[in-house]
Amino acid sequence: MTISSTTTKASYTGDGVTAAFAVPFAFFGADEIEVIERTIATGAEAPKALATDYAVTGGNGSTGTVTAVAPPPAGVQWHIRRTTKRTQLVDYTPNDPFPAETHERALDRLTAVAQEQDEIAGRGLTLAKTSGFAGTLTFPDPGAGRFLRWNAGGTALETADIAAQGAIALPLPVAQGGTGATAAAAALAALGGAPLAGASFTGAVNEAQGADIASAATVNLDAATGNLVDVTGTTAITAITLSQGRARVVRFTGALTLTHGASLVLPGAANIATAAGDVATFRGYAGGVVRCVAYAKANGKSVAPFAASDLPVGTIVDRVYAEYTTHAS
Repeated sequence: MTISSTTTKASYTGDGVTAAFAVPFAFFGADEIEVIERTIATGAEAPKALATDYAVTGGNGSTGTVTAVAPPPAGVQWHIRRTTKRTQLVDYTPNDPFPAETHERALDRLTAVAQEQDEIAGRGLTLAKTSGFAGTLTFPDPGAGRFLRWNAGGTALETADIAAQGAIALPLPVAQGGTGATAAAAALAALGGAPLAGASFTGAVNEAQGADIASAATVNLDAATGNLVDVTGTTAITAITLSQGRARVVRFTGALTLTHGASLVLPGAANIATAAGDVATFRGYAGGVVRCVAYAKANGKSVAPFAASDLPVGTIVDRVYAEYTTHAS
């Protein structure tokens, strides 16, 4: 026979049902087949045992079948490999007939071994075909807590102690994978990004509800642990601390007074009497000014009182007044 294919292995994914797996390459004996089970999720490998985990039919220079004792479950693969024994048992006797089949079998086994060795070598690390490296690629003995690197001359591999390397000096230059900066704005600029307003971050966005904050004359919303927060209690609030550019959504759990002023600007330029369930959005501006940019009362009513002067000239109020003065005269 001849070996016209270079295939030396095959793999199959388990489904918990299929037990028979074709061996598409020529092999010689059941004990010259290796089966490895690989867990897909982790890459963990476990060799399977002939007779205990599987049986083999075919071979003797041809293809065959591996049959599992229990079908491999989903989530694993069975890798079937040829592992021809590295022995030569053909012995020719002088002046005896020259058995062509015996001679071909010996050549087939040599070819099979060469293919298997080539497959193993193909999974190893190699230099490019055009490499001019003239050093040695011998791997040094491994050691706990050590890593592999090139020596100072770049001519051989060596191991070095990780702990002995010390801390990495910061900031790490861009050429070494860093930004060369410690501030966010400078780091962004170093990487070619647009500058940040104010050249700094004032805090991360956290859309989760933060811990409750008790009402006080001055409420510090910068200290909120989330962008949504409940303000509890009934103490009147005359000021709010909130950095420029930040926004907080506040829900009031009780009745208190929000005092309008130069630093706490409220809708309608007037104080607001809160009720449980009212929701307000505050935004920080320059100079410590905080504005209430939205206010929703729990009862659905408007936060600012309505005045007749808010109506434009020519509305129904004007007409009613004109009709009244005409009949009164």
